[in-house]
Amino acid sequence: MLIETEYNREADDASFDWFKTYEEIKHLINRFVPSKTSRIVMLGCGNSTLSRDLYDDGYKRVDNIDYSDVVIEKMKRVNEEKTEMTWVVGDIRDLPFENESVDVCIDKGTMDALLTGVKDVWVRNLFVCLVSRSARSRADSSDNDRRTLNQKL
Repeated sequence: MLIETEYNREADDASFDWFKTYEEIKHLINRFVPSKTSRIVMLGCGNSTLSRDLYDDGYKRVDNIDYSDVVIEKMKRVNEEKTEMTWVVGDIRDLPFENESVDVCIDKGTMDALLTGVKDVWVRNLFVCLVSRSARSRADSSDNDRRTLNQKL
C-alpha cells in the first residue's frame, strides 16, 4: 500500500496532523470531554501527535487504532513512556472494543479518507452508528452540544 511505503520511509518521530492541531481544538476537547479519566479512542490515529498531546494534557486512557501495522509499531516506539496509552492494528469499521466500553471516539480525518468520492449521506450515518456501538451513551449530551461542536470544527 502507498501509505505503508510512506510510513516506512519516515523517521519514527515524524508526524502529520490533518486539519487542526491539539492546541486549536483543546478548548473543545476540554468542554466535551471534561473528565480526564475518560477512555478515548483515536480512530485512524496515523502518526498524528494528537494522542500524545491528549496524554500530556492529562487524558491518559487513550486507545489508538489504525490499519497500518507500520505506523502502529512506530507510534508504540515513539510513545513507549506513555504507559497507559495503547496501540492497536485494526479496522475502525469493526472496532475491537466491548460495547459501551469507550467514552469518546475521535476522528480527525479518517471518515473523509474512507468516504472519498462517496456522496451518500446514509454511508456517513452508518459510520457514526458503528462508532456509537462502542461508545458509552452520555445522558447529559444534548443535540445542541453536538451542533455546537460540529459548527466549531
